[in-house]
Amino acid sequence: MDQLAQPVRFHATREATATAPPALLLQPPTEEQLLQQAERALRRQLPPPSAALQACVIIPAKDEASTLPATLAALAAQTTLGGQALPAGMIEVIVLANNCLDRTAAAVRQAARRHPSLAVHVAEVQLPRSQAHVGRARRLLLDEAARRLESTIGPTGVLLSTDADTLVASTWLAATLHEIENGAEAVGGRILTQTPVAVEPCPVRRVQLRDAAYRVLLRQLEDKIDPRTADRWPCHHQHYGASLALTVRAYRQVGGLPAVPYLEDEQLWQLLLQYDLPVRHSPHVQVYTSARRCGRVEVGLSWQLREWESLTTQQREPLVPCPTS
Repeated sequence: MDQLAQPVRFHATREATATAPPALLLQPPTEEQLLQQAERALRRQLPPPSAALQACVIIPAKDEASTLPATLAALAAQTTLGGQALPAGMIEVIVLANNCLDRTAAAVRQAARRHPSLAVHVAEVQLPRSQAHVGRARRLLLDEAARRLESTIGPTGVLLSTDADTLVASTWLAATLHEIENGAEAVGGRILTQTPVAVEPCPVRRVQLRDAAYRVLLRQLEDKIDPRTADRWPCHHQHYGASLALTVRAYRQVGGLPAVPYLEDEQLWQLLLQYDLPVRHSPHVQVYTSARRCGRVEVGLSWQLREWESLTTQQREPLVPCPTS
């Protein structure tokens, strides 16, 4: 009787605080579900592509509000090889601001307003901790860019990757398309470093230049010993995310970009070679990237610069591989 005499509000409180049956408890989303949510969020934030779209430039960005305006300005200044303006609507830029703590997305939107002739889009996503790396971000972007190009020009559409701290040359796009028109399915551009006047000069510049000279000479030797039809001398050794392009057809054929935490660009290139696709290291496709030693990826140019700096501090020189081992 005492229990029945208790005020109704006590019964309600008891019911509200009781443990719900296991079947009714909400399960946290799986990593795969979170990635699918990020993919849908990316797509939802982009407008439909222009019917004239032929090439899509993708830029993964994490806390790059200070560098992206210059990167986008360089893309807005693209011309044909003869210096004329590009056809309207043939190129678009997609920036993925992933897990950002700064004003990266706002900086992109401001830059888009400054360059109305260039289609610039930005999407903001939050990747799960274990997938919050450049490989996953670049994979999401390339997958979406390939889908957009398949709806316009089809498998001959061109996917181009660059980085948020990189300035492309004015004929970067045109020179890339020229190589593809001549038979290449993928193009690695020449990546040069640039250091602003206000920044302390790179302490390992000598080592960096010697390494670059060694690798270019190595490519020249390889061309004499085992020439590749699509990649004859003059060529170079670089095929990295700061300047990497391939057709939608090639991207689909190799199964897309490996979503690994770093060196995803190198793994993609190795897949292209495994499929025996014609690839080109073009000296006419050029970009200028930051020589910062505090980068956004675990292993990349900034990591290599730090490794060289460590050797220099120890008064040691980097060694080339032994040819007989």
